[in-house]
Amino acid sequence: MTSPLTLCADDFGQSEAIVQAILELAGRRRINATTVMVDGPEAQAGAAALARIEHVSVGPARHFE
Repeated sequence: MTSPLTLCADDFGQSEAIVQAILELAGRRRINATTVMVDGPEAQAGAAALARIEHVSVGPARHFE
């Protein structure tokens, strides 16, 4: 039996370039998950576009100190 593979891109929201790259990869179905830096400078700007991509799971990026 095979298990599905999850490809997750980290740090959505960290920069405009990262947001655009993740949106492009998701749009091309190259990834199916991403973490979001909710306090990242570009998180708000890309949130609506990310929400429209139904096949991508979204979770918060956690940074431990």
